[in-house]
Amino acid sequence: MLSPRKRVFTFLALNTLKIFIRFLLLIPGGGAITIASMPHIIVKLLHYLKSKKLISIAEIDFRHVGFYTYAGFAPLLLALDLKIFLVALPYFLNHNKSLIYDYIRPFLLRLKK
Repeated sequence: MLSPRKRVFTFLALNTLKIFIRFLLLIPGGGAITIASMPHIIVKLLHYLKSKKLISIAEIDFRHVGFYTYAGFAPLLLALDLKIFLVALPYFLNHNKSLIYDYIRPFLLRLKK
């Protein structure tokens, strides 16, 4: 297991590299990719900096912070361009799949009956 400091540096290096590779692959839309990935980077930084231990927040509440980060960025991304919002959508779904599933689970259970 890496020390927290090395984990943060590794995270920053790898995610920055990932963003630049996407930027290079999609050069006309590279700026869009960078803007769309900002909520993802914010949520990952909060996670890797171990902020939930620092402020003593429960896991479910921490997941809500990620959800609200994406929800806060959504109007900005939609205002800039629909394509940017669509690029950010997989990040949103990946980070919030458990919250989404918890929300739709009662409806799915009703459908089974």
